[in-house]
Amino acid sequence: MTLGPAIILLAVTDAIDGKAIWQRISIIFGRVPMFFYILQWFVAHGFGLMLTLFAGKQISHYFQNPGPQMEVPSDHGFPLWVVYAAWIAGLILLYPLCRWWGKLKQRKKHWIFSYI
Repeated sequence: MTLGPAIILLAVTDAIDGKAIWQRISIIFGRVPMFFYILQWFVAHGFGLMLTLFAGKQISHYFQNPGPQMEVPSDHGFPLWVVYAAWIAGLILLYPLCRWWGKLKQRKKHWIFSYI
């Protein structure tokens, strides 16, 4: 099920000319995949911790090793709309950083930039 839709998506996006705003945004994120992947871990976990603090919920389970002995409070988690809002806020926060990193990769041709 995952390969079929992915192949169809590749075929549809093959003719992207980069003129539409959603295409330019996608191209920015696509040029710096490892940079985005590393940063999104910190941003996502930071947002989760901040949202939990702002909601007045217990945060001790964030600092435990996961496993069967881990105790998670019964009121943990958020509604789906909060998760989507945090996801969109994370993308908005990471966009300027990814754009800056992409321009830096184009200007500097150091070997490390091809990996990050």
